[in-house]
Amino acid sequence: MKRELKFRSAFFSNKDNKFSYFSYWGFINHKGEYDDRCFTSPGTSSHDYIKTNDQYTGLKDKTGKKIFEGDIVSHSSDDYTTFPSEIKFIDGMFCFFNKPIGHTELIESLLYCEVIGNIYEKPELL
Repeated sequence: MKRELKFRSAFFSNKDNKFSYFSYWGFINHKGEYDDRCFTSPGTSSHDYIKTNDQYTGLKDKTGKKIFEGDIVSHSSDDYTTFPSEIKFIDGMFCFFNKPIGHTELIESLLYCEVIGNIYEKPELL
């Protein structure tokens, strides 16, 4: 099975540096479906700029929502403690990352994982 190569760009306002919207792009055709023959990328207007490009992990949470780098997920550790973590790409792997406790964990089980926000719209979740 091929992993869908999709990206998400966070756009911010030039005026006040606040998050504006996401643009999704990559190997996507005009219908928004995966297509390895067609590659698209976002454009910008004079009112907005791209701060970051986040890659799709190829995984979905327990509700079926696609998980991208920069998403904040609620998940359970081995001792069933639930805590929020950021999705990061570290050393060639997508990982759960929890900065306050310095915890990094390879994404393996998504049974108890749910996207609850992202670092651009809801940084306070971390």
